[in-house]
Amino acid sequence: MEQASECSGPALNEQITLGCLLLTQGESSQGSGVSMKQLELAHPAILGLRTLLPMIATAGGGFSSWLAHPSSISTEQEDVLVSARKIAIHVCLRDLLKSADLTPETPILRTERGGRAWPSGYVGSLTHKGTAILAALAPTTSMRMLGIDLEYLHARQSVSSIVSAIAPEGLPSGVNADLGAIYAFASKEAVFKAQHPVLGRELSFSEVRLRWKRVDMHGYEAVIENDPGLSNLQVKGLHIGKWIIAVSYLNA
Repeated sequence: MEQASECSGPALNEQITLGCLLLTQGESSQGSGVSMKQLELAHPAILGLRTLLPMIATAGGGFSSWLAHPSSISTEQEDVLVSARKIAIHVCLRDLLKSADLTPETPILRTERGGRAWPSGYVGSLTHKGTAILAALAPTTSMRMLGIDLEYLHARQSVSSIVSAIAPEGLPSGVNADLGAIYAFASKEAVFKAQHPVLGRELSFSEVRLRWKRVDMHGYEAVIENDPGLSNLQVKGLHIGKWIIAVSYLNA
């Protein structure tokens, strides 16, 4: 069953090469400079999210500039990347609260189910992939459900062997199979995250069947055709460079 976590699901969740990343020389992942950290706001992922959700608070960007690329491989580098990602989550949530005109120090803790305890009266979602992170937040007076997902299209990645598991209803036409599969995967991940805090359903990929309304190399729109409880969810995505940003939401 798919878990409603803030990360991508296991089927396509390729980790970036941990051995090639270190924190920029001279910086500590736990140092006092954390409060001064800034995400890369020109990153395609956050530009895409703001295009898809211009009506609500969004935040995020890249944090690859925080990392160095050494010629040697250290056994400590995995811990360094994990620490950097934790800092990026902290910075992203701080920026998100500011964007929503909320107190930046408001704690947004993890729940027992792996999601986030968003401020009372709000729905939100957070996702990260590689060295990019995104988050969105909306008052429940405007949105009842909200989920986002971020995926990266690798040049050598082929997902043809798992298409039947991701999209048994079939892939969208108009794009190649690998891109279509990631469209389907990202969309369903966003749906999982949107519905879970409200409905608490642990859905599988086969339980969410998409019908594609518009599909091209730049993005798509889709509807859920097999589940009356989810049929009113909006499902949209953008393809910018190597990044696919998916959102799913239900207006109040």
